[in-house]
Amino acid sequence: LEDADLCKRVWLNGGIVHYNSSISIIHEGGSSTDGISDKKTCYLLEGKLKYAYKYFEFWKYLLLFMMVVFIEPFSRVIFYLFKNPASIKDSLRGYLLFLKRHQFK
Repeated sequence: LEDADLCKRVWLNGGIVHYNSSISIIHEGGSSTDGISDKKTCYLLEGKLKYAYKYFEFWKYLLLFMMVVFIEPFSRVIFYLFKNPASIKDSLRGYLLFLKRHQFK
């Protein structure tokens, strides 16, 4: 959520964020993180929680944290069971890496 964080900081400091819908860009999603799916999952979770910690009320951050730690892993496993069962292992390794790295803030 680095892009959302940047936009939020610009807006909070009186700047303007402009969205131009006439521009078309093709984003090659995941190309820089291909082959490191576990780390990608870890970074995604960390980014989500860092953004929430900065801008959400503390109780909302805690609620999101609980969802990320206790609900999201199971929903991801169920999703990958139907989409790509081979991804389950990487996803769970990503959660373990996140739990090892996370400072719980």
